[in-house]
Amino acid sequence: MLNVYTRQFDHVQKYAELLLELAAREGFPFFVSSGKILKGQALAHSEHATEGVELMRDGLSGCQEIGIKLDSFAFAMLAEGQSKAGALDEALSTVEEALSYKREQVISQGYLLWLRGEILVRKFSCGAQNPTVAHAIEWKNYLTRAVDSFRSAISLARSTGDKSVELRAATSLGRIHLSTGEVAGAMEQLESVYSTFTEGFDTADLKEAQALLEELRQQT
Repeated sequence: MLNVYTRQFDHVQKYAELLLELAAREGFPFFVSSGKILKGQALAHSEHATEGVELMRDGLSGCQEIGIKLDSFAFAMLAEGQSKAGALDEALSTVEEALSYKREQVISQGYLLWLRGEILVRKFSCGAQNPTVAHAIEWKNYLTRAVDSFRSAISLARSTGDKSVELRAATSLGRIHLSTGEVAGAMEQLESVYSTFTEGFDTADLKEAQALLEELRQQT
């Protein structure tokens, strides 16, 4: 799961395929389903997003058939895949459903809040590219909701000590602030969390945060 969280999807696919091979040979249905979910997530972050979503759905169904209670992170992976495949309404519904689960661990909620914000930003971008008078208020509202979701993710991540989610949400919020000219506040917030990291600077999250900080500094 660490490779999923750090977005090293080439490794995710490699290990998922090994898991699928072993689980099928030994007759472990739970691990077959888990392997499908993981491989589907990897495919969703490639040019095979639709295929990845279908494989994740198959894996999730397999888990439910054998009575496994799935945690919110499994549905977060599905929502990410749906978003990558362009099924933004489905992705948003999946996230909202996962957020409504009372049994979920609080630490998963921050990730889901960040993901909801990302999906809303994509919906806003799609609306901005094809604006109509009838939908103007609706698509602009997506950005407002995204900002609220990122702020909620940051707040929750701070309370649980989840620096990874806090960084992602601060980076996502920073991109919005950069586009609206709110540079100083965005830079201060992102720097405050980025400066707490002492390792992992080769990961995608920290690289993106660093690149955004450099862009923000150029605007000051």
